[in-house]
Amino acid sequence: IAKFKESFPTTNLVQFDPISYSGIRKANEQSFGRAVIPAYDFEKALVVLSVGADFLGTWLDGEEHTQDYIKNRNYKSLEGGKMSRHIQFEAGMSMTGTNADVRIAVKPSEEGAVLVSLYNEITGSSLPGALAGNQRAATAIKLAAQELLKNKGQAVVVAGANNVDIQILANAINVAIGAYGTVIDLDNFSKKYQGSEEAFATFLADAAAGKVGAVLFLNANPLYDYADTKVVKDALAKIDFTLSFAD
Repeated sequence: IAKFKESFPTTNLVQFDPISYSGIRKANEQSFGRAVIPAYDFEKALVVLSVGADFLGTWLDGEEHTQDYIKNRNYKSLEGGKMSRHIQFEAGMSMTGTNADVRIAVKPSEEGAVLVSLYNEITGSSLPGALAGNQRAATAIKLAAQELLKNKGQAVVVAGANNVDIQILANAINVAIGAYGTVIDLDNFSKKYQGSEEAFATFLADAAAGKVGAVLFLNANPLYDYADTKVVKDALAKIDFTLSFAD
Protein backbone atom coordinates (compact mmCIF):
# COMPACT_ATOMS: atom_id res chain seq x y z
CA ILE A 1 0.00 0.00 0.00
CA ALA A 2 2.86 2.38 0.83
CA LYS A 3 4.51 1.70 -2.55
CA PHE A 4 1.19 2.21 -4.33
CA LYS A 5 0.80 5.59 -2.60
CA GLU A 6 4.30 6.56 -3.74
CA SER A 7 3.28 5.96 -7.36
CA PHE A 8 -0.14 7.58 -6.91
CA PRO A 9 0.35 10.33 -4.30
CA THR A 10 -3.31 11.44 -4.33
CA THR A 11 -4.30 8.04 -2.89
CA ASN A 12 -6.14 8.16 0.42
CA LEU A 13 -6.06 5.04 2.63
CA VAL A 14 -9.32 4.54 4.53
CA GLN A 15 -9.56 1.61 6.94
CA PHE A 16 -12.91 0.03 7.76
CA ASP A 17 -13.81 -2.42 10.52
CA PRO A 18 -17.20 -4.20 10.54
CA ILE A 19 -17.00 -3.99 14.35
CA SER A 20 -15.30 -0.78 15.40
CA TYR A 21 -13.02 -0.26 18.40
CA SER A 22 -12.16 3.34 17.59
CA GLY A 23 -13.62 4.44 20.94
CA ILE A 24 -10.70 2.73 22.70
CA ARG A 25 -8.14 4.44 20.48
CA LYS A 26 -9.72 7.87 20.94
CA ALA A 27 -9.99 7.39 24.69
CA ASN A 28 -6.31 6.44 24.94
CA GLU A 29 -5.39 9.47 22.84
CA GLN A 30 -7.25 11.72 25.28
CA SER A 31 -6.00 9.90 28.38
CA PHE A 32 -2.38 9.26 27.40
CA GLY A 33 -1.75 11.02 24.08
CA ARG A 34 -1.52 7.65 22.34
CA ALA A 35 -4.23 6.65 19.85
CA VAL A 36 -3.70 2.89 20.21
CA ILE A 37 -5.51 -0.25 21.26
CA PRO A 38 -3.33 -1.70 24.03
CA ALA A 39 -2.43 -5.32 24.60
CA TYR A 40 -4.08 -7.03 27.57
CA ASP A 41 -2.25 -9.80 29.44
CA PHE A 42 -4.92 -11.51 31.54
CA GLU A 43 -2.33 -13.96 32.89
CA LYS A 44 -1.02 -11.12 35.07
CA ALA A 45 -4.44 -10.27 36.50
CA LEU A 46 -5.64 -11.79 39.78
CA VAL A 47 -8.85 -9.77 39.56
CA VAL A 48 -10.64 -9.14 36.27
CA LEU A 49 -13.73 -6.97 36.08
CA SER A 50 -15.55 -6.62 32.78
CA VAL A 51 -18.39 -4.29 31.94
CA GLY A 52 -19.93 -5.60 28.73
CA ALA A 53 -16.63 -6.85 27.27
CA ASP A 54 -16.78 -10.43 25.97
CA PHE A 55 -12.99 -10.71 26.12
CA LEU A 56 -13.03 -14.54 25.88
CA GLY A 57 -15.28 -14.41 22.82
CA THR A 58 -15.97 -11.51 20.51
CA TRP A 59 -14.07 -8.58 22.09
CA LEU A 60 -10.70 -7.81 20.49
CA ASP A 61 -8.53 -10.98 20.59
CA GLY A 62 -10.70 -13.60 22.26
CA GLU A 63 -8.47 -16.60 21.54
CA GLU A 64 -5.32 -14.90 22.80
CA HIS A 65 -7.11 -13.59 25.88
CA THR A 66 -8.45 -17.07 26.63
CA GLN A 67 -4.97 -18.60 26.57
CA ASP A 68 -3.76 -16.01 29.09
CA TYR A 69 -6.92 -16.13 31.23
CA ILE A 70 -6.88 -19.90 31.81
CA LYS A 71 -3.31 -19.83 33.16
CA ASN A 72 -4.71 -18.34 36.36
CA ARG A 73 -7.80 -20.53 36.45
CA ASN A 74 -6.62 -24.14 36.08
CA TYR A 75 -5.72 -26.83 38.61
CA LYS A 76 -2.17 -25.48 38.92
CA SER A 77 -3.57 -22.10 39.95
CA LEU A 78 -5.76 -23.79 42.54
CA GLU A 79 -2.83 -25.73 43.97
CA GLY A 80 -0.73 -22.57 44.14
CA GLY A 81 -3.49 -20.60 45.82
CA LYS A 82 -3.47 -17.91 43.13
CA MET A 83 -6.63 -18.54 41.13
CA SER A 84 -7.90 -15.30 39.64
CA ARG A 85 -11.28 -13.74 40.42
CA HIS A 86 -13.57 -12.70 37.56
CA ILE A 87 -16.56 -10.36 37.91
CA GLN A 88 -18.79 -9.68 34.90
CA PHE A 89 -21.40 -6.94 34.47
CA GLU A 90 -23.33 -7.44 31.23
CA ALA A 91 -26.75 -7.46 29.60
CA GLY A 92 -26.89 -10.52 27.35
CA MET A 93 -25.17 -13.75 28.37
CA SER A 94 -21.76 -13.97 26.72
CA MET A 95 -19.02 -16.59 26.53
CA THR A 96 -17.09 -14.52 29.07
CA GLY A 97 -20.10 -14.15 31.35
CA THR A 98 -20.59 -17.91 31.53
CA ASN A 99 -17.03 -18.27 32.87
CA ALA A 100 -17.26 -15.52 35.49
CA ASP A 101 -17.22 -16.20 39.22
CA VAL A 102 -19.86 -13.52 39.63
CA ARG A 103 -22.15 -12.33 36.85
CA ILE A 104 -24.37 -9.29 37.40
CA ALA A 105 -27.10 -8.45 34.91
CA VAL A 106 -27.26 -4.79 33.95
CA LYS A 107 -28.96 -2.94 31.13
CA PRO A 108 -26.77 -1.67 28.29
CA SER A 109 -27.81 1.83 29.35
CA GLU A 110 -26.37 1.16 32.82
CA GLU A 111 -22.83 0.26 31.71
CA GLY A 112 -21.56 3.82 31.99
CA ALA A 113 -23.22 4.24 35.39
CA VAL A 114 -21.56 1.04 36.63
CA LEU A 115 -18.15 2.46 35.75
CA VAL A 116 -18.95 5.84 37.33
CA SER A 117 -19.98 4.07 40.56
CA LEU A 118 -16.88 1.88 40.46
CA TYR A 119 -14.62 4.90 39.90
CA ASN A 120 -16.25 6.73 42.81
CA GLU A 121 -15.81 3.73 45.11
CA ILE A 122 -12.16 3.24 44.19
CA THR A 123 -11.06 6.88 44.25
CA GLY A 124 -13.46 8.37 46.81
CA SER A 125 -14.78 10.76 44.17
CA SER A 126 -18.36 11.85 43.61
CA LEU A 127 -18.74 11.93 39.84
CA PRO A 128 -22.37 12.41 38.78
CA GLY A 129 -24.19 9.67 36.86
CA ALA A 130 -23.62 6.84 39.32
CA LEU A 131 -25.80 3.73 39.21
CA ALA A 132 -29.27 4.02 40.72
CA GLY A 133 -32.09 1.51 41.07
CA ASN A 134 -30.08 -1.68 40.65
CA GLN A 135 -29.30 -2.68 44.22
CA ARG A 136 -27.67 -6.01 43.38
CA ALA A 137 -25.26 -4.31 41.01
CA ALA A 138 -24.56 -1.51 43.50
CA THR A 139 -23.65 -4.02 46.21
CA ALA A 140 -21.44 -5.95 43.79
CA ILE A 141 -19.64 -2.74 42.80
CA LYS A 142 -18.72 -1.98 46.42
CA LEU A 143 -17.30 -5.47 46.93
CA ALA A 144 -15.55 -5.44 43.55
CA ALA A 145 -13.88 -2.11 44.33
CA GLN A 146 -12.39 -3.61 47.49
CA GLU A 147 -11.00 -6.59 45.57
CA LEU A 148 -9.50 -4.40 42.86
CA LEU A 149 -7.78 -2.17 45.42
CA LYS A 150 -6.44 -5.14 47.37
CA ASN A 151 -4.81 -6.41 44.17
CA LYS A 152 -3.26 -3.21 42.81
CA GLY A 153 -0.92 -3.96 39.95
CA GLN A 154 -2.60 -7.32 39.41
CA ALA A 155 -6.09 -6.19 38.48
CA VAL A 156 -7.79 -4.86 35.39
CA VAL A 157 -11.12 -3.39 34.28
CA VAL A 158 -12.28 -3.73 30.67
CA ALA A 159 -15.32 -2.20 28.99
CA GLY A 160 -16.92 -3.39 25.79
CA ALA A 161 -18.75 -0.26 24.62
CA ASN A 162 -17.32 1.57 21.61
CA ASN A 163 -17.85 4.82 23.48
CA VAL A 164 -15.08 7.30 24.23
CA ASP A 165 -16.49 8.48 27.57
CA ILE A 166 -16.94 4.92 28.85
CA GLN A 167 -13.43 3.96 27.76
CA ILE A 168 -11.96 7.07 29.44
CA LEU A 169 -13.69 6.00 32.67
CA ALA A 170 -12.17 2.52 32.32
CA ASN A 171 -8.76 4.14 31.75
CA ALA A 172 -9.10 6.23 34.90
CA ILE A 173 -10.02 3.17 36.96
CA ASN A 174 -7.11 1.19 35.54
CA VAL A 175 -4.73 4.02 36.44
CA ALA A 176 -6.08 3.95 40.01
CA ILE A 177 -5.57 0.18 40.35
CA GLY A 178 -2.12 0.11 38.70
CA ALA A 179 -3.08 -1.90 35.63
CA TYR A 180 -0.80 -0.05 33.19
CA GLY A 181 2.63 -1.54 32.74
CA THR A 182 1.45 -4.84 34.19
CA VAL A 183 -1.83 -6.15 32.75
CA ILE A 184 -2.24 -3.39 30.14
CA ASP A 185 0.59 -2.65 27.71
CA LEU A 186 0.43 0.63 25.77
CA ASP A 187 3.89 0.14 24.26
CA ASN A 188 3.40 -3.22 22.54
CA PHE A 189 -0.04 -2.29 21.29
CA SER A 190 -2.33 -4.11 18.88
CA LYS A 191 -1.98 -3.34 15.17
CA LYS A 192 -5.53 -4.56 14.50
CA TYR A 193 -8.74 -2.54 14.27
CA GLN A 194 -7.41 0.68 12.77
CA GLY A 195 -10.75 1.57 11.21
CA SER A 196 -12.24 5.04 11.53
CA GLU A 197 -15.97 5.68 11.23
CA GLU A 198 -15.33 9.36 10.54
CA ALA A 199 -12.83 8.66 7.75
CA PHE A 200 -15.19 6.17 6.10
CA ALA A 201 -18.13 8.59 6.36
CA THR A 202 -15.95 11.25 4.70
CA PHE A 203 -15.07 8.82 1.92
CA LEU A 204 -18.77 8.08 1.31
CA ALA A 205 -19.60 11.78 1.24
CA ASP A 206 -16.75 12.53 -1.18
CA ALA A 207 -17.76 9.62 -3.41
CA ALA A 208 -21.39 10.72 -3.44
CA ALA A 209 -20.22 14.22 -4.42
CA GLY A 210 -18.22 12.82 -7.36
CA LYS A 211 -14.83 13.57 -5.81
CA VAL A 212 -13.49 10.00 -5.98
CA GLY A 213 -12.20 8.67 -9.30
CA ALA A 214 -11.35 5.10 -8.31
CA VAL A 215 -11.59 2.87 -5.26
CA LEU A 216 -9.88 -0.42 -4.43
CA PHE A 217 -11.25 -2.69 -1.67
CA LEU A 218 -8.80 -4.99 0.14
CA ASN A 219 -10.11 -7.37 2.83
CA ALA A 220 -13.20 -5.23 3.31
CA ASN A 221 -16.81 -5.52 2.19
CA PRO A 222 -18.62 -2.41 3.44
CA LEU A 223 -21.54 -3.02 1.07
CA TYR A 224 -22.32 -5.99 3.31
CA ASP A 225 -20.91 -4.83 6.66
CA TYR A 226 -21.81 -1.13 6.79
CA ALA A 227 -24.93 -0.17 8.72
CA ASP A 228 -26.56 1.59 5.74
CA THR A 229 -26.19 -0.48 2.57
CA LYS A 230 -28.01 2.07 0.39
CA VAL A 231 -25.61 4.87 1.28
CA VAL A 232 -22.64 2.72 0.22
CA LYS A 233 -24.34 1.54 -2.95
CA ASP A 234 -25.30 5.08 -3.98
CA ALA A 235 -21.78 6.36 -3.27
CA LEU A 236 -20.10 3.58 -5.27
CA ALA A 237 -22.41 4.28 -8.19
CA LYS A 238 -20.78 7.72 -8.52
CA ILE A 239 -17.25 6.28 -8.85
CA ASP A 240 -15.97 5.54 -12.35
CA PHE A 241 -13.78 2.57 -11.40
CA THR A 242 -14.21 0.17 -8.48
CA LEU A 243 -12.16 -2.95 -7.78
CA SER A 244 -12.55 -5.55 -5.06
CA PHE A 245 -9.82 -8.06 -4.16
CA ALA A 246 -12.36 -10.37 -2.54
CA ASP A 247 -12.01 -14.13 -3.10
